[in-house]
Amino acid sequence: MKRLMALLVALGVFGLLPGSSQASNRGIWIDSCFYDHTMVADPIGQATHLHDFAGAKAIVDDSATPDAMRAGGTSCVSVADTSGYWVPQLYEDGNVVRPDGTNRDDLFYYTRQASGTVQTIPDGLKMVLGNAHAMDPSEEPGLGSKIFYKCGPDANKKFAQPPPSCTSGLMVLSFIFPNCWDGVNLDSVDHISHMAYPVAGACPADHPVNLPGLQGFWRYPVGKGPIGTITLSSGAFYTAHMDFFNAWDPAKLQDLVNRCLDPSVNCGTNPT
Repeated sequence: MKRLMALLVALGVFGLLPGSSQASNRGIWIDSCFYDHTMVADPIGQATHLHDFAGAKAIVDDSATPDAMRAGGTSCVSVADTSGYWVPQLYEDGNVVRPDGTNRDDLFYYTRQASGTVQTIPDGLKMVLGNAHAMDPSEEPGLGSKIFYKCGPDANKKFAQPPPSCTSGLMVLSFIFPNCWDGVNLDSVDHISHMAYPVAGACPADHPVNLPGLQGFWRYPVGKGPIGTITLSSGAFYTAHMDFFNAWDPAKLQDLVNRCLDPSVNCGTNPT
């Protein structure tokens, strides 16, 4: 198990969070989802620009609820995952590029990121990682670490901006969310301060609840030649952000946490 997890890290399959425990101490499962639709909709913040959605098919306006999302089906291979995942629409030289680069368009990794018992994600939890209103790269300090561009499928190098080219023809935009919850709020004014990253491998006292870590990989077919100017519907490349709205089937999600993350087991892709 230790050798397998170390190999995955070496291949750049997933990144360690700041202050996280060693990869050998983490369980994991991978959820693969297809790009589903594009809309000016945002059930977490106020919709002001186009978003590309994966997961819940029922997100067609700003009023989505977990129950409606579960009833509306999913673009994920695991039918139990009716959560919403979305990012701003991406353009290369002004041309739309969808996050549908492979036969498994977009990947969402659920991992153990801190010591102690892993608790399930509360139903309806919302998070937004990234600054959609950034006016320059300094206004998004997570670029290159928590939010980064890279070449797919397994290139290990992370970029704070789009790479100049990808020999695979596949560019990936990735987001590493915080996993420590304050135990009270399903959302916050900035949509992220109710969450925190582990410190020295453990959740901090003000965010004590250890939830599954989430990392999203959005895969864009940009071709094997030089990559043109990358922009987003929210603005420049440094306005990259990702939203997550939990609407998993609660019993199935709890089962995965119990089988995979708490015992630090690699459950593979789409285990449900």
